[in-house]
Amino acid sequence: MAGCKDFGTAPRRTGQSAKAENLRKQEFYPLSIIRNDNPLMGFKVVWTPGISTHPMNPGGHHRFFRVFPWIAEGWGLRIWGDCEGKCNSCFTTNVGRAFMRSASLPVPSFCIAVLCGALVPDVAQAFTTADADTIFAAHTQAFYRTEGAKGWHRKSTEGDKRADYWTRAEMLEMVLDVHARTRSPKQLEMFEELFRGFIADHGRTWEKNDFNDDIMWMVIACARAHLATKNEEYLKVAKENFDLCYKRAISPDLGGGLWWKTDNKSKNACVNGPGAIAAFLLGLATRDSSYTAKARELFLWERATLFDKKTGRVYDSIGKNGKVASFALTYNQGTFVGAANLLGYNDDAKLAALFMMNNLCKDGYLPASGENGDGGGFNGIGVRWVARYMKNSHEQATFEPWLQKNAEAAWQSRRTEDNLSWCAAPKPTPPGVRYSWGCSNAVVLLQAVPPTEPGAAPAAR
Repeated sequence: MAGCKDFGTAPRRTGQSAKAENLRKQEFYPLSIIRNDNPLMGFKVVWTPGISTHPMNPGGHHRFFRVFPWIAEGWGLRIWGDCEGKCNSCFTTNVGRAFMRSASLPVPSFCIAVLCGALVPDVAQAFTTADADTIFAAHTQAFYRTEGAKGWHRKSTEGDKRADYWTRAEMLEMVLDVHARTRSPKQLEMFEELFRGFIADHGRTWEKNDFNDDIMWMVIACARAHLATKNEEYLKVAKENFDLCYKRAISPDLGGGLWWKTDNKSKNACVNGPGAIAAFLLGLATRDSSYTAKARELFLWERATLFDKKTGRVYDSIGKNGKVASFALTYNQGTFVGAANLLGYNDDAKLAALFMMNNLCKDGYLPASGENGDGGGFNGIGVRWVARYMKNSHEQATFEPWLQKNAEAAWQSRRTEDNLSWCAAPKPTPPGVRYSWGCSNAVVLLQAVPPTEPGAAPAAR
C-alpha cells in the first residue's frame, strides 16, 4: 500500500476523544490486503478523520482510513489502515470478539479479508447530478470572467491571461455538455457570452490560425450550439470557417485527408476526426448532403490510414513521407469513436472505444496529463464521444462501469476547499495554481457519464 499522498487526507476534526476511548476498548487482529493502485482492492473505502490516539499507535501520529463497518449477524467487522500501509481489523461487537477468542487455531489474516469481501459489496461510491452541478459551478467561479456581453475562461487561477485558442473552443463545448444534461438556458447564455468573447479576440473567420484542428474544434462548438438553439449566427460562423479550413487542408496526398497545419507536413487524427464530426453536424444543420459526404470521406480516409482494424488503435498521424506515428491518445480515440458512431460504423466505434478502455488506462483509470499543455483536456474529449456512442448503441454493460469509475475518481480527487479537480485522478488535486483546461476534464466527465445515483437525471446527450 502507498502512503497518504496517494489517498489524500481527511480534514482534522476536534472532539475525537470519545471515539479514541472506544477504539482502545476494541480488539484488533492482523490483516493483510494486497493493493493494486487502489486503497483496498475490491473494498469500498470511506475516509474518516484522524484519531488522536489508537491502540496500534499510542503517539497518534497517523491518520486512518476504514472500510465502512458492515454489521452482519452481529459480527461488526471493521478494517483499519494507517498511512504507512499497515492494515488491521477489529470486531466491534461481543459476538465477533468471542469468535476470534474462541478459535482453536489462529485465524489467518486472509480469512478476515474473505469475510469482509463477503460482507462488503464491490461498488463504486455514488456521484450525483448535484455533484455534476457543483464541479461546473466551481470551474465557472475559478475561471470564467466577463466584460459587458463578452466572456472567456482565464488560463489559470493566477492572473488574468486568457486560455489558448483551441482550449477556449473546447471549454465552449464543455458548457454545451452541461446544457445537454441540464437543459438550462443559463448555459446557453454563458455560451453566447463566450462566443462573443472568442469573436472579439479571434475574429469571425480564422484563416490566420495555422492549425487546422484548432478551427475544426471551434466549428464543432458552433455547430452544436446552433443545433441546440437554432441561432443562425452560430451556423453561419461554423459553415464559413469549415469551408475555408477544408479548402486549404484537403489534398490527394497520402490518399486524401486533411493536413494538420498550413505547412502541409503531416495529416493527423486530431484534425480528421474532428473534421468528420464537424462536417456531419453541418450536414444535420444545413440539410446539405455535401457536408455529410465530406464527413464520410474524412472518416473513411482516417479509418484506412490511421486505424488498426485488429486492435482499435487510432494512430496519431502520418507524415508527408508516409511514415506513421503510431502512438495513441485518448482524444483521437474519442473523435474516431464519435465520427464512426455518427456515420453508422458502430463496430469500428466499439473497437476504438475498447482500445481506449483496455490499452490507454492503468487499472481502469484514464491517463494523467500535464495541466498546462495540450493534453490537459484530452480525456474529456475522449469520454464525451465514447459516452455518446455508449448511449446511442446501448453498450452500457460494456462501458458504463469504466466510465463511472473515472467520473467518480474525478469527483473524489477534487480539493474540497474550492471543488476544483485536476487531470490526474485518482490522485488528489494538489494546492496551488490550477489550470482551466486541465480542470475541464472532470467537468466534462461528470456531465457526459450517467451518474451512479439511482434514478438520477440522464447525462449529456
